[in-house]
Amino acid sequence: RESGPRHKGPGHHSFIHLPGIDRWFIVYHRYNNQTGDGPYRAQRQIAIDRVDHTPDGLIRRIEMTDTGVSLAVPRG
Repeated sequence: RESGPRHKGPGHHSFIHLPGIDRWFIVYHRYNNQTGDGPYRAQRQIAIDRVDHTPDGLIRRIEMTDTGVSLAVPRG
């Protein structure tokens, strides 16, 4: 993932798979509300965003969100 207007320097990511509901998430760190190209002097924040796939299994572009995701597993 690359930097966006509000989130800079995403990196050191890991993927999580929830097999019961077949959902994937990415966990990574980033800088929030920084300007310019760095180096940044703020604390990095941990972020979790959803990972979606194309029908042939490729990862779609991951959008960095401000809200993250709900990790609640539906009951049923």
